[in-house]
Amino acid sequence: MAVSESGKYIAYTENLYGKISVYLRDRDTGNETRILQGGYQVEADHMDQDLPLLDFAGDNILGVIYFKRGFLYLASYHIETGLLNEKPLTRFNQIKSFSLNQNGRLAIISGDTDGKSDLFLVSVLRNSVRRITSDIFDDIDPTFIPGTAAIVFSSNRPSDALNISDTSIKYLNDHFNLFWRPMVHYALYK
Repeated sequence: MAVSESGKYIAYTENLYGKISVYLRDRDTGNETRILQGGYQVEADHMDQDLPLLDFAGDNILGVIYFKRGFLYLASYHIETGLLNEKPLTRFNQIKSFSLNQNGRLAIISGDTDGKSDLFLVSVLRNSVRRITSDIFDDIDPTFIPGTAAIVFSSNRPSDALNISDTSIKYLNDHFNLFWRPMVHYALYK
């Protein structure tokens, strides 16, 4: 479930044995719209309970990450126009969480490409993906900080440095801390 910035819209998912639907509800009018459906019916113990993922960019755009025909997709639904744009995310094996920036043009994704959970900056409008972290540490739950060009994320890394020289397994923590990272260096992806 996700709630828009002003609280006017609520988005939620329904998963019936692998067949998914994404609904958008207008709290003022009570109107409900199914904006996305798909998936295949499977046995209950084979259901993916982690997807779809939802996030709002203000009150205008709903982002959805989901599987379609075996591949991950990022869809952006423009609430005013009703247009749904889909972007394949073929680079990723799995996505744990994501966040859209204020204007809905960028997404920060916690994804798995090679068995590690790293952060990636994705342009929603272009075919641009930029890896932000690349190490053995788990970087999860990234979120854009409203009104800024920065993110906050949770990680089990020992320090806030992105380039840690010694990444041996002895530095893995079993607890997570919050870290802040400016995205100003990645302005070309706006």
